Order: sequence, then C-alpha cells, then structure tokens
Amino acid sequence: MQSTRRQFLGRFAIAAGCLVFPALASTAGAAPRAKRKNKKRPFSKKGAAAELPVIKRISGNRVTVGDKTYEVSEFTKIIVDGEDAALRHLEVGMQASVAGGPLTYGETVSTSLYRATRIVARKDNQLAKKAAADNKKAQQDANKSNKKKKKQKK
Repeated sequence: MQSTRRQFLGRFAIAAGCLVFPALASTAGAAPRAKRKNKKRPFSKKGAAAELPVIKRISGNRVTVGDKTYEVSEFTKIIVDGEDAALRHLEVGMQASVAGGPLTYGETVSTSLYRATRIVARKDNQLAKKAAADNKKAQQDANKSNKKKKKQKK
C-alpha cells in the first residue's frame, strides 16, 4: 500500500517531534533550577542563632519550646553546648532547636503534642543582652535622625 506525500510528511513530523521535544524539555527545565538554588535569603540580619526559639517550660517529660510542647522519651537525643546531656540539663531560657514529629493533633499548634527525637540547646543565651544593645543603638540612631531633621527645618 502506497502512502501519499502528505501522510509521509505527517508521520515524519510526528517521529521528529518525539525525538526533539523531550531533549528540549530536559535542557529547558534544568537551567532555571540552577538559578533558583543560589537565591536563598539569609535568616535575618542578626544571624540564624537569633531566631532559635527559647525553652519556656519544663515539666515531667515535656518541654515547651516556642509555641510547641514536645514529649521527651528515652530515645530522644539531647545535646547541650555540643555535648550529650539529659533532660535534667535543660533549663528555662535556653535557646533550643527541636527535631521531631506530631504525637497528637490539637486545634492549634500550641494545643498539639509533638514527639521530640533530638533537642539541641545552648546555655550561653545572650539574646537579652543583644536585644538590649540593638534597641539602644536603634534609639541613638533615631535621636540623631530627629536632630538632623530639626536642624534642616530651621
């Protein structure tokens, strides 16, 4: 059975498309991913340590860090200042990072209970001092700015 020229060209276009378009799609999708990888924003101007939540309460085998309450078991790895520690070494006011997952769900984050698998805490919590120093500097800068504005108006 002999095919017409139009049928032949149609089959050729389909075959060429099957070979060319996947190659174009794979190369077109790869370039934007590389660009997005480098556009990560820093945590804050003060650094990542300034954003760690603080231990608010310790009661029994539960630790409240930020708004979440975590249940600590014997399998929870606790590290304080880079060294292995126990639950008794944790103190209210320490900065802490907690890894884990939900144990029971509540209506909100604060009413849910989470299982802690790892707690990393720092005793040297200088956040209060840093915040006071930053606030003092901001107040001084604001005063200087206000004085300049008053001089310009005169």
